[in-house]
Amino acid sequence: MEQHLGELDRHIGPAAVLSLTQRALVPEPGRGVQVGSTPGLTERVTGAMVGMALGHAVGFPVEWEPPARRRIDGIPTGRAQAGAEVELACWSLETILDHDLGAAPALAERLRRAPRLYRPGNAVPATIRSLRRGVPWFEAGVGSFGSGAATRAVGVGIAMRDRPEWRPLAAALDASVTHASVDAVAVSAVVADAVACFLALPVDADDPIAVIDSLVAITPAGIGAIALQLARHRLVTDGPAPYSGAQAIDALAAALFYALRNLRKAQRALADVVSAGGDTDTVGALVGAFVGAANGVDIFPPTWRTELRSTARLTALAERAVPGGARTVEPTP
Repeated sequence: MEQHLGELDRHIGPAAVLSLTQRALVPEPGRGVQVGSTPGLTERVTGAMVGMALGHAVGFPVEWEPPARRRIDGIPTGRAQAGAEVELACWSLETILDHDLGAAPALAERLRRAPRLYRPGNAVPATIRSLRRGVPWFEAGVGSFGSGAATRAVGVGIAMRDRPEWRPLAAALDASVTHASVDAVAVSAVVADAVACFLALPVDADDPIAVIDSLVAITPAGIGAIALQLARHRLVTDGPAPYSGAQAIDALAAALFYALRNLRKAQRALADVVSAGGDTDTVGALVGAFVGAANGVDIFPPTWRTELRSTARLTALAERAVPGGARTVEPTP
């Protein structure tokens, strides 16, 4: 761990490392899967990014709605596709690609200069206000254990897919910019590892318990491990889905349950998310990312991809993230 902290000193500065470690916001180095040259990697990374946006879009209009209103009627138009979660996940991926382990302060600066974001939750606006008052980035995040940072970890998992030691550290740093709580950073670390796991999953894998057990084996004790065990128990017993709540632990457990129960059936997985209610946009985004990473972008209906306004941008960003892919991306509006 000392070697890793020394490396972080060089990238984000000793003051940031000291502040974050004193609050237990820097996890131990990881030991998860290294994705390598998985067949169809570009399509899978594209699937994770596009799936995240599609899952968010179908869940956004029915978040916290009563049962009678919960259904998927195709991909919604208008502001339902403009929620902040997907935009911020793109920012996280872009800043890691541009700044590597120095991404967290770069993300904070991007937030400080950000135009108005649409429905960003509570922690992000509070962080932006602190940053604009001059609070250092490593002190500006609020102690939230909500799920708002979890979707950003999708981008972290993609960018750090070949660096398992650094993946949970990068995810934790990204989360701590806005959600400076032990629970939030632990869940983000698991989400990043899960994305890498799904990217590396063989195309003929059909045992959901084996998938979740591989995550259990590399996850330290704490809130992330509890979420994994909850999802595992419900899958083994064919029990009811975990509650799709707004806390990070709830979102992670529910997303893994829905994604693994319908790993090769993207529409069914997202329909289950929507019908369950609760925090459907965040859970939907994670489910879409997991299923897309496991199968590639073609698992989603062509009409959905066509109707999603950000498909071209997300595809370009995914290609940038894969060695040999395009090195440019459409500018952020």
